[in-house]
Amino acid sequence: MRRFLLLLLIVFYNFSYSQTNPNVDCILQFQTYKKLIELKNLISESFQLTINWVFIERKESTPYKLRFIDIKERDFKKITDTLSILASKQSLSFQNKISSVIINSLDLLEKEYVITQNFLVFENYDNAMLVFEILPELEYRGSIPIMNKSILDEIELIIYEVNQNIENCISFNVSKNYKSPKLCDIERLIKILKVEEQIERTVKIKSKESVAQFKESLVKSYDKNFTHNEIKDLIDFYTSHTGQKLIKKSPYLILELLIDLQNKRKEP
Repeated sequence: MRRFLLLLLIVFYNFSYSQTNPNVDCILQFQTYKKLIELKNLISESFQLTINWVFIERKESTPYKLRFIDIKERDFKKITDTLSILASKQSLSFQNKISSVIINSLDLLEKEYVITQNFLVFENYDNAMLVFEILPELEYRGSIPIMNKSILDEIELIIYEVNQNIENCISFNVSKNYKSPKLCDIERLIKILKVEEQIERTVKIKSKESVAQFKESLVKSYDKNFTHNEIKDLIDFYTSHTGQKLIKKSPYLILELLIDLQNKRKEP
């Protein structure tokens, strides 16, 4: 549930870069996290299936055996292929970590597969030499449980790293996109005053980038010269009937003033 909420935040804020590494795509990080979790669960499942195969299920084509074949021949390849593609878009050190865990996981699956194949036929359980050779590998301190734990720990470390990247993305982008209530009100005031239209009409700036820069400078100027309460007072005034009339009449008042000044200059 927590991961799902993180994904919603990522999509909502259109996160693009990590605080620690601008080239790390947050969506990519979340996809990587998801596949690592799937790989971890798959490794745990294959180990348990092997244990069940040897110690519990002793018949051919049981659900345990069929599921293990699916993991080895289909699911593992599907997950690791996607994980490799995701890793290829990240740092070289991260690619090496993913390659290492994939190789080790595949090695473990092969070892488990050999064990299961040795017990594919029920009669093999009567083979004392075979049982004596294989069963210790599956016991608590056997090579298979140790290898399984080592790989799960390796995956867990990578998951922690990816999770940190996701957390950094969220904190960085939330702070980057956050605007104080005062700045929001200043932008609202500028919109009420139709500043962009006036800039384009009087200053004749046609470039959207230049208008945006002019607007940004104006926001900073308002922020510097007016308190938040004063900004609110201005909003209240300019949204009133009198304020709206002033906005509409201002261009004509300025024009009349210019004409009057020009006429006075012409007087002897």
